[in-house]
Amino acid sequence: MTRIAAFGGPYSNPYALRALLDDARQRGCERIFCLGDLGGFGAEPDALWPLLVDGGVECIAGNYDIAIGRGDEDCGCGYSDPRDNAFAQLIYDFTRARTSPGFAQWMSRLPGDHREVIGGVDMHLVHGSPLFVNDFFWESLSDEEVRLRLDASGAQVVLCTHSGLPWQKRLDDGRLAVNVGVIGRPANDGRTNVWYAVLDLEAGHVEAELVPLEYDWRAQASSMRAAGLPEPFVETIETGWWTTCWPGGASWITSPMTSGQPRPGPTARSWTSPSNWSPLAIPDPAATCRSLTSSAGSSHDQGCRVRRALFQPLRPQSPAGRRPTTRV
Repeated sequence: MTRIAAFGGPYSNPYALRALLDDARQRGCERIFCLGDLGGFGAEPDALWPLLVDGGVECIAGNYDIAIGRGDEDCGCGYSDPRDNAFAQLIYDFTRARTSPGFAQWMSRLPGDHREVIGGVDMHLVHGSPLFVNDFFWESLSDEEVRLRLDASGAQVVLCTHSGLPWQKRLDDGRLAVNVGVIGRPANDGRTNVWYAVLDLEAGHVEAELVPLEYDWRAQASSMRAAGLPEPFVETIETGWWTTCWPGGASWITSPMTSGQPRPGPTARSWTSPSNWSPLAIPDPAATCRSLTSSAGSSHDQGCRVRRALFQPLRPQSPAGRRPTTRV
């Protein structure tokens, strides 16, 4: 049996990353994968670099890493709410200014995805989804939309992140999708812990477990406050509730870790998966980008330049293999 760990979104949180490396090794994980978005939200982006390298973490690029590595003016995060875009721009500018040229160059060399057969299981590791790097792959998507994303991969198991909410779902044909969560901020569940995934792979079978991770969140909050980051960011670390940068511009998000009980955001409204990021509703990504950028009140040229590049689909892959099993 091969045991691996996978996580997303360290978000400049070295305290959570240290805790994850220790926890994963204690659980017997032979390999550790990071699915991207190294910077953002926290105050110490460069502190991640030695931890990732010394810890032997195998990384792919998220939209944040692509943007930082290229020196873009926008993170390409995919928010549509003007308030969230304003906070996203603030933290992106902060992160870009505090990311060393060496670390940025290292990010620029990260692959966009990772495909490998491990323990007889065909695995595909992506950031957003097999469709787009900044696609929000929600648990609430219909089976049709989940199948669309898994078909684009062709793998038996797809691991993703980006949305910030951990979940796993198996289709009736046995294919498995796992959002491994993020470790840079809580999962909007009122808890200060964060989440990652541990997978056991053997003879073509896989079991996935979503693991809560405790870490020194007080040190992270203190670091952010000392750097002068906005209090709404710090409040999220201290309370476990999201206060800004809602994926897809949502103001009401249901975390799978709260038994389906949503918490209202700044302006509560019923939550559905954002249709503006569903590939079923994007016949023209460039037009969608123009609409979102216009609604956010930002420059079309600046906002769309990043999003057009990020809307490039990953290459199709070969058909899936055996049927996996899961546990929660």
